[in-house]
Amino acid sequence: MAGKKILKSWLLFCAALSVAPATQGESQNNIAATSFASYEWAEEALNKVIRTDHSWAPVTSCKKLNNMFAADGLTNLQKEREWKKYDNRIIPLTGIVVDVSELPLDKGYHAVFKCVSSNSFVSDFTVRIPKHQAQYAYDLNVGEKRNVALQLRSYGKLTGIYGEMPSLKFTRTSADICKPTLKDASRKDELLRYECDATPIKVKTKQKKAGSGTIKIAEIEVKRDDSFYGFFQIEGLEKYNTYIKIATDGSGKGKVYAPNLKPCVANIQADSINLFMTEKAEQIKQVMRENGSLKNIREFIQQFIEDKKEPPALLTCEQEVVAAAQALGTAYIALWEM
Repeated sequence: MAGKKILKSWLLFCAALSVAPATQGESQNNIAATSFASYEWAEEALNKVIRTDHSWAPVTSCKKLNNMFAADGLTNLQKEREWKKYDNRIIPLTGIVVDVSELPLDKGYHAVFKCVSSNSFVSDFTVRIPKHQAQYAYDLNVGEKRNVALQLRSYGKLTGIYGEMPSLKFTRTSADICKPTLKDASRKDELLRYECDATPIKVKTKQKKAGSGTIKIAEIEVKRDDSFYGFFQIEGLEKYNTYIKIATDGSGKGKVYAPNLKPCVANIQADSINLFMTEKAEQIKQVMRENGSLKNIREFIQQFIEDKKEPPALLTCEQEVVAAAQALGTAYIALWEM
């Protein structure tokens, strides 16, 4: 479902770019003072999400995990060696809420869970909830079943499995800034979703196997009453980071900005879905399946931009930004759907 929503958003965006009129160049200072002035933190945020270690713990159930480390399924020596595969890694667990308490020194909350159909007397796993997620902690009710995405930290016979809801911290300040906290982890989609309570910001990251390594993609969404903002990045292709702003009044008008490419903003106008983008996405998906690598994506983007040129004329600043955004969007669709 998430993939389809992303595809639709990018198709509309790419359609907008396909009919984008050229605009006069703007200075860097004018850009910062207009369309994206309050979103200067976005690039740091994208880099932070991309660089954060999102390694997954091995696939297992809540009860099996508890039996290995909190019970006697393994010897202490075996536990120490096996835990290396789980320590500091992300795992989605389903549990029944037992209790929630406030931690001393204003350090957040402890939520205690049992595994579904557990025979434990007290708990199977405990999750530390950060202080800024107070409402989430207060909304947990005894006896309800919850899906929890946590980062594993330790284990013990008395405490069971211990983990925390990780959050991201950004150094730049803004009226929109938040502490995105991990709320959902899907192994099937290789997707991690962070949310900021009481703000319109959502952060998503995904990693896909490519050759002998992985390629990460990141997205930040901000919805306003009058506009939708999207910030997109593919690891290793930071040069083509793309920011978009689309009006939500039905006009489809908006702007696109590539902060690391050239200091200009291009106006965009969406009239219809550009099927050419889906065809290109299918081509790059096929390339990735056959010989997936970051190099393939970089070459695709570079060739895409080159194909927009009509020698001997060079692309204007605005045209190059639009072409780069189209190329990144196409690659982004391909990676997201694979």
